[in-house]
Amino acid sequence: MSLLISVGAMAQFESGKYYRIKDIASRNYLNAADNNTHATGPKGGVNVIALDASSNDMVFTAEASGDGYKLKTKTGYYLNGHEWNVDANSTTDGMELLFEPVTDGYKIKWISTASKYLGQTKYFKVESVDGIIYPFCDASSDNAATWAIEEVNADAYAYNTGNINRGDRGLTSFTITDGENSLTVSDIQTSAQAPVYVNKTAQKLITKQGATLKFSAFNYTGSWMHAYAYIDYNKDYVFYLTDNNRGTKEGEIVSYNYYNGNDITGTPANQGSAIGNTYGESKAMPAFTLPRNLPAGEYRVRIKIDWNNLDADYGASDIAANGGCQCDFTIVVEEAVGNEIAWGALNNAVDEAFALFNAVKIGTAVGSYSSSINGYEKEFNDIVSYKSSITEATPSDEIDSYTARVREIIASFSLNMPKAGDYFRIKAIEGWNDDARYLGAKNSTENTSRAEFVAEADNNTIFYFDGENLVSYASGHYLVNNSSFLGYNGVQTNGTKVEFRTSNNTSNRHAYNISFKGNDNATRWLYTDTGNFTDAGSSCGTEGGYNFNLEPVTELPVTITSAGYASFYAPVQVTLPEGVTAHTVTENGEWAKLSDAITIVPAKNGVILAGGEGTYNLEISNEDVENLANALSGTIAKTLVTKTDGDAYYMLGMVEGVVGLYNPVNDANATEFYNASHKAYWHIPAVSQTIGFRFGGETTAIDAVEVENANAPIYDLSGRRVLNAVKGGIYIQNGKKFIVK
Repeated sequence: MSLLISVGAMAQFESGKYYRIKDIASRNYLNAADNNTHATGPKGGVNVIALDASSNDMVFTAEASGDGYKLKTKTGYYLNGHEWNVDANSTTDGMELLFEPVTDGYKIKWISTASKYLGQTKYFKVESVDGIIYPFCDASSDNAATWAIEEVNADAYAYNTGNINRGDRGLTSFTITDGENSLTVSDIQTSAQAPVYVNKTAQKLITKQGATLKFSAFNYTGSWMHAYAYIDYNKDYVFYLTDNNRGTKEGEIVSYNYYNGNDITGTPANQGSAIGNTYGESKAMPAFTLPRNLPAGEYRVRIKIDWNNLDADYGASDIAANGGCQCDFTIVVEEAVGNEIAWGALNNAVDEAFALFNAVKIGTAVGSYSSSINGYEKEFNDIVSYKSSITEATPSDEIDSYTARVREIIASFSLNMPKAGDYFRIKAIEGWNDDARYLGAKNSTENTSRAEFVAEADNNTIFYFDGENLVSYASGHYLVNNSSFLGYNGVQTNGTKVEFRTSNNTSNRHAYNISFKGNDNATRWLYTDTGNFTDAGSSCGTEGGYNFNLEPVTELPVTITSAGYASFYAPVQVTLPEGVTAHTVTENGEWAKLSDAITIVPAKNGVILAGGEGTYNLEISNEDVENLANALSGTIAKTLVTKTDGDAYYMLGMVEGVVGLYNPVNDANATEFYNASHKAYWHIPAVSQTIGFRFGGETTAIDAVEVENANAPIYDLSGRRVLNAVKGGIYIQNGKKFIVK
């Protein structure tokens, strides 16, 4: 293309040539696409301005008329002026325009034929109305816009004729494939400040009608740029775009990985969804499929590297300043024979399904995918077997039906969301400067209001999900909102509600986004900025910091001390490892005793574990077992238990080397105590007359940790409570033996 700017002389249009008219200030082109809107519409005329420079509605011929020209679009419509607006609703006649030269372009003027300004000289100006840019034809010379006139050869494509304005960016190569045939276009921008446009049309990809194509392996120096691809299907020397808010996959732009928040499929994308060595192929553009009825022949393809801009030519973002690229190459479309297209589509779908099954974990746990289609495995295997029966005589429609079903099976898979009762670890996929880390059990020392991220996956990184809240298995503390950031705030009765969804970054197949309410009750998104403590964003991006893997926990670690015992409580059933037994507590109003050993603990049962010193993993299991008679209860979170007057409460403990169930507080007058995470305790109502605890076949006292209480109950050596101690007898009080003298 060339620019017609001749200072001091009227623009000279030539018959048979084509031109675009661009407002220099806004970089928008005259666009007469909306030619059915009434000339006196509420916005003062049709929209004839657009950034997109690829439509034939923006390509004009100039017909000499009087001292000026009439502009007619390549689609057959003339520009016309009314009271104040510009229209393009006539195919028979247009307004006579004069092009007045100024320093860097032209002012467009006309002699008004409208009644309001009849006979007056008026100029074109540009204004925004309700966010849409329009030209108006009622301006004075002082308010006139300045326009550039760009020549577009009838047999040539528009492209940027400049060089990159920076030396740190450039597209070296890329690859395109249809699954069978591939083309690598290389040696594109091979030097600093290389030309923006590179013609590689001599390089050709041989493909078929209906083939599915995909760009990959972008070798781009630099980062934070986006990729766009166009095919001139109608061979009219322009890359046509449909005018809507995000572009279209139905015009001649066939793929892009980012524009105004989405890729071409409408899937949310982040501005960091860039091509280049820094980001890799995972951020490549979505695949696209050639029409089955596309006539065989050669087609020009353009790959463009730019910043958030659909325009195949210049673009408002200034492609040269951004270090972008326009590279044209050729595809040769051969005619598909018989059911070749349908056969190829089925093969592609089956290959995609196998890739999915091999890439993801399939199951019912968090972090895995499951299908909404019952029996999909058999159905898919049947389709794979059907492939071997296809011949040249197999109808394409029949093959298509199997292809559609494979696509439905693929689409039926979704990431399992956490459910109440799940235990899992939360792993940040990546921090800004750090490797993947796990959400931990306490606040970070770097930021004391935010939960830590740690490198090791141990019991400090296990969380229990109650359907709304997350509880640390190790500390028993709820995750809560601390100044709009998730952290810990001591013992809480509940936490901040968290919600999970599949990540909006489609390249992270197993990832979750995690949201919660901030102090302002607005949705916040968990984020790991440094990798060492929690952060949060008011909107959820697609970069790694917002994405988390959930790793299911199938074993709960429990430590038994040298005393040989530990208490345990869980809302799930667990199976004990070898060397550990569990015991419930039963009582009959007079005596209480430990049960015989059990190796499977039903859900929501407190137990006393017995075993050698060490840490053991209790396997979460689903075996059917009968519930047990049991007086022990427990809590999931660290819980403040308020004592009821007259009732008794006991916890596993050791006093003077003796293991037993003891009063959990030192102060006999205390009205509350803390029960730790996943620990059991014994609550004895006041109406109960239980007076002993039978352990290992022997009767032991129900002792109190409080050692100075003179009014503490007294027991004989058999564990029976006595009201009056007899002289010479040996008794137990406050956990100590004494003799009455």
